[in-house]
Amino acid sequence: KFIHDDQSLGYFENFEFSAGQAKRILTHLRNIGIEYAEVPNGMIKGVNPTIRELVQMEDRPKLLCHIRNNVDDAKIARELGIDGINILTFVDPERIKQLGYVSFSDYLNVLQQVIQLAQEYNLQTRVSVEHAWNGFFDQALNVFEFANNLGVDRIGLPDTLGIANRFDVEDRVSQARKRAPRPDIEVHFHNDGSIAVANAIEALIYGANHVDTTFGGIGERTGITPLSGLLTQLYLLDPDIVRNLHLELLTSTETEVLEMIGLSIPYNLDTAKNAFTHKAGIHSYGIRTHSRGLELYQPFGAEVV
Repeated sequence: KFIHDDQSLGYFENFEFSAGQAKRILTHLRNIGIEYAEVPNGMIKGVNPTIRELVQMEDRPKLLCHIRNNVDDAKIARELGIDGINILTFVDPERIKQLGYVSFSDYLNVLQQVIQLAQEYNLQTRVSVEHAWNGFFDQALNVFEFANNLGVDRIGLPDTLGIANRFDVEDRVSQARKRAPRPDIEVHFHNDGSIAVANAIEALIYGANHVDTTFGGIGERTGITPLSGLLTQLYLLDPDIVRNLHLELLTSTETEVLEMIGLSIPYNLDTAKNAFTHKAGIHSYGIRTHSRGLELYQPFGAEVV
């Protein structure tokens, strides 16, 4: 499944989507067939009214509120009528201390309260660990096991620094699955090094169930996994994987969403204007003259997206 990250429903650098634009994004996601969309924390005053409007939409993806490990955040999410919460946790001892906790055990006690409160409210619940990919993975595994024992729906492995590669994706997703066998696994990759899509595919192969994506791959720094890039790669692996999704809507949708914030689709995505144009003479001649020209020089036709 694909979870639309809150960058496209909240903020992108200095840009803030209006409630109307956010509704358009949710409508596009629904039309494509995306099941979940993430919205920012309802505790943010400027975002709270927008979330209230989005929740009232009759036909939309399920909305997941990105919150802190905080009981009040969970209560606000429930009051907003949200479908689930994505709890971001920390395991860095310095961060835990900055948050005012005496010990990590105290922090976990609060996490247990938040999870149990969400379950009482019938909210879907994910627990992710910031910096799970770099120096704190062993501690992150302890959190995943803790969350597993409390019956959460998903655990999340975000590559906060954008340093993941295919070799440690296999290792860390596999380890997380062993320590937390019950919940689904969600992954969040940043595109430093331009390998977010490759990492996401690798994670799915080794047991992940959900991938955070955005239109055009917008997000912090170099962005995160682009929805179109991931879906087209899955299509190339096996069209049946994405048979329930409407890939043919991707180009028009990404174009519209990125135009909202004054950006163009990156040239290296399959939804870009240049995606099905050719420069090399051999390519151009072959397409014009060979009976299978398009098959020889394109992975799929423009009609797919």
